[in-house]
Formats: sequence, C-alpha cells, structure tokens
Amino acid sequence: MEADIEVCDGFAPNPCISYTNCTGSAFIAGWTDVCCQPMAVKNTRYAMLSVIGLVGIVGTVCNIITISTFIYLYFFAERIKKKFGHEFVMVKDPVFFLILHLSFCDLLYCIFGLPSYWIVHYHGYFPYSEEMCKYSAFTRNVLAYADFNTLALISAYFAWRRSCDRSYKIENGGRPALAAIICVWIFCISLTCVPFFGFCGHFGYDSVQGRCHIICCQGHIIEAVGVGLPSLVVVVSYSLLYINLTKLQNMEKQEIVLSGTDLHGFGSGTRTAFSCCCCFIQLGCYYKPCQATEDGETGRQRKAVMILTICYVVFILPHSIFELLPSTISDRALISVLVHAWFWCMYIVNFFIYIIFWRRVRIGIRIFFRDMLDIAGWKQRNNPDLGGQNNASSVWWIDIRNLQ
Repeated sequence: MEADIEVCDGFAPNPCISYTNCTGSAFIAGWTDVCCQPMAVKNTRYAMLSVIGLVGIVGTVCNIITISTFIYLYFFAERIKKKFGHEFVMVKDPVFFLILHLSFCDLLYCIFGLPSYWIVHYHGYFPYSEEMCKYSAFTRNVLAYADFNTLALISAYFAWRRSCDRSYKIENGGRPALAAIICVWIFCISLTCVPFFGFCGHFGYDSVQGRCHIICCQGHIIEAVGVGLPSLVVVVSYSLLYINLTKLQNMEKQEIVLSGTDLHGFGSGTRTAFSCCCCFIQLGCYYKPCQATEDGETGRQRKAVMILTICYVVFILPHSIFELLPSTISDRALISVLVHAWFWCMYIVNFFIYIIFWRRVRIGIRIFFRDMLDIAGWKQRNNPDLGGQNNASSVWWIDIRNLQ
C-alpha cells in the first residue's frame, strides 16, 4: 500500500479530464493499475465487488422471472383461463406494460450496466479501450435514465388514475403504454448523446471517482433532466396520491355516520354507504363498489403509498442528489462508492415492491411455475420419501402445484 502511494505521489487527478492512461488504450505498467482509483475506492474494493455481484445475480433472476411471467400471462390468457380458471384483466392495463418495461430496463442494467462497474473495481482501471469505456458509460446512462423515467410514468399514471371516475373502463392499454415507452427511449438516447457533440461534458474515465461516466464541469444539466426531473415527478405524484387517499378515507368515515341517518325523507337505513375504491394495494386502479368501513381498503392503500414513497426516497433520492453535486466537493470518491452501493439495491427492492406486493402478479407467478412444472412432466413424478402422497408443507414446488 505504501508503495502504491509512492508511485502515485504528486498525481492530483483533474475532475474535468478523461484519463486515457486509465484505460487499455494507453496502459502504463506499474502506474495505470495503481493510480487510477482514489484510495477511498480501493479500500472498498472487496465490499463493492460483493455488492455488485449479489445485486447483479439476484436482480437478473428476479427480473427474468417477472418478464417471463408477464409474457406468459399476456400470450397464454386462454390457456390460463381454461386450465386454472383465472383471468388476468390487468394485462389490458397500461401499468402492466410499464412494469414489464421497468423489469426489462432493470434486467439490461444488471447485465450491461453493473459489469462495467465490477470490471473497474476488480482491475483498478478499465482494461479495455477508451472507446469501449465511453460506450459502456453511454449504455449504462441510457438504461438508468430509461429506468428513472419509467418509474416516473408509473407514479404519474397512478396519480392520474386516482382522479378517474366510475365510468372509466380498461380496454387496450398496450398502445398508449407502447407509445409512452418509445418516447422514453427516444428521450433518453437523445439526452445521453449530448456529450458526444461536446455539450454538457464528455464521456471518459474519471480518475476522481474511478469509473467511466459523463465528465462535466460546466454544470449538471443532463443529470438534472435525466435523474432529477423523474425523481421530482415520482415524489410529487405519490405525495398527491397519498393526500387524495387520505381525503377518501375521511369521506368514508363521514359516510359511516350518514349511512343510518334520514336523508331528505328517504328514511333511516335506506342509504347504503358505498364508495369508489381505487385498489392501489394491487397496483392496478380498478373500480368496484365496496362497503365503507373505518379501517377499510383506503387505510391499506395509504400504507402502500407510504411504503412506495419511503422506498423511493431511501434508495433513489440520495443518488439523484449526489449526481447534482459539484464534481469538486471533498471526499466525492467515498460518497460515490457508498451512494452507488446503496442505490444498486433498488434493482432488488423494485421486484418486491412492484411484483410481490401485487397479489394478482403473485398468483400469476405461481401459475406460471405450476404450468412449467406440468409441461416438464412433474405430474408423473412421485417422491418416494412422501409415501406416494403430496405433502404440501414439505417442499415449495409441491405447494405451488397445489394452487387452486
């Protein structure tokens, strides 16, 4: 370690310059592999490699399950209805396609984005060409911006659906969702291409933070638009939704009081308290008449909104704020390591928030695995340890098979 300090003695990396010598294009033996990362980044090498590897593996598996299940539910609706007696109306909802797209972006980020970080932390520099360093940063930023803006679309969609009336009907949400997704990709690719034209910085290897990314000293317009704007949309949308759900719960309480009161001569007890419930806990906003109760569905909806907002603030907002900070702040390298390690956990949490807490998708995942087991011929297999009987509490795959 002391030898490394002696080799790099006098080297003060400029935050506004891309260091070609920190890539494979101009490798200097004994210097590139020693001086291209700050000591704060080097000291967290093994921790970062573990976090990146764990998030990459778990995120890839979770998002493949999500994408496979959604594709299965969409293309095999008749088979599911005949074989299992389930009908998933949510496949017509735009949010279905938006969450599918979100999982697709997360999967691509786990496959193409995280490995670029892992390679740099493993070698201490970027071992491939400078051009590949630039394009890996470009790809990673496009995927990250697409992910952020998809989250913003989902939150804005929920806020808009909260304002819909009982006459709203879900028909074919695929077309508007597809149009929105195409616009997201055009916007994100166009925004990320700006540094290639010499505006708002340039792509390269940043020796201050020890990674390939956008190097900008004239402001952070790209980060503000690509990260800050969708972050603001998410926070505002979920805040408005939480306020509206709080008002709805108060209205339900008033209806409970009025339900047994003589209103305009109609007689006592003739009015039944029904309210239009936006079932947010299932992340699909559909309308149904439901009995108003003090501790009814609205309370659970409000808790779900709180969980979504808190998770977004806890995992994503620190990263959004960090990207907007000046590149000359002290200890930026250490802050970058901690913020990114925390932010990457969002690619795991996303799955549990948007998928596991959505009951219909949870059932869809079980049906998907059950059907795959049936196709694989699991029906004909019998475990001798069970004495020829299916003990539903013994193993998880038999519990899936017992789904009704």
